Amino acid sequence: EWVVEVGPGRGNLTRFLLEAGANVLAYEPDRTLIGELEKRFPLLVGERLIVRNQDFRDANVKKDLLELDVKYPVKFVSNIPYYITGLFLRHIVEKKELYKLIVMTLQKEVAERLVAAPGSISYGFTTLLMGFHFEVRLLFHIPPTCFRPIPKVYSSTCLFIPRDYPPVVVKDEELLFRIVKLSFNSRRKKLRTILRSIYGREMVDLVEDKLTHLNLHDRPEKLSLSEFALLANVISDLISKREDHNSS
Repeated sequence: EWVVEVGPGRGNLTRFLLEAGANVLAYEPDRTLIGELEKRFPLLVGERLIVRNQDFRDANVKKDLLELDVKYPVKFVSNIPYYITGLFLRHIVEKKELYKLIVMTLQKEVAERLVAAPGSISYGFTTLLMGFHFEVRLLFHIPPTCFRPIPKVYSSTCLFIPRDYPPVVVKDEELLFRIVKLSFNSRRKKLRTILRSIYGREMVDLVEDKLTHLNLHDRPEKLSLSEFALLANVISDLISKREDHNSS
């Protein structure tokens, strides 16, 4: 199987991937470290270990896989550089078709955010976005002493399995996450107040009439993904009706 690895460094994780029989496409921007990989795996570099001297932020994984005649989806296993965590999470959402399984090490606080439950302080936009696209599991925590140099933070390893279908039925995905993002940008406010600032009082009154079981006086972190989906679907219907009325 082919595995994408970002930031292989001196190859400590790469070694286990190769020993397990994987072919590895690695992205390493440091030419000195690539030299160490070439010394460590002299018989495999260029064969089962393909190293791109490139910052992952500039990479085109799909193009690289096609050039290698590799059929995707492939696996991704990496201790990613923490400074590109946000970029990589966006990457796997936008390029989900490239991966069938993702295992990566993140800063502990980020990992806990990904699996947070509604109502918790860590719960937010990222939780909902990643939960919409992936089944996310926090596998285990890693103390700083396992790394060289020793960082100041704890790490956690997470598993992401791309979903074939979202866990909720939503009419307008873009609208759903626009509502979610705006809600968590003002997470200390009540949901009703947030929605009124976007859609106006009349629209929010209509939403409340249709979703009597949903308490819009709650703050955003109280709502589950399914509740946000219900909210977005009702708002989508109301917007459509208003546009049809205006056009007629």
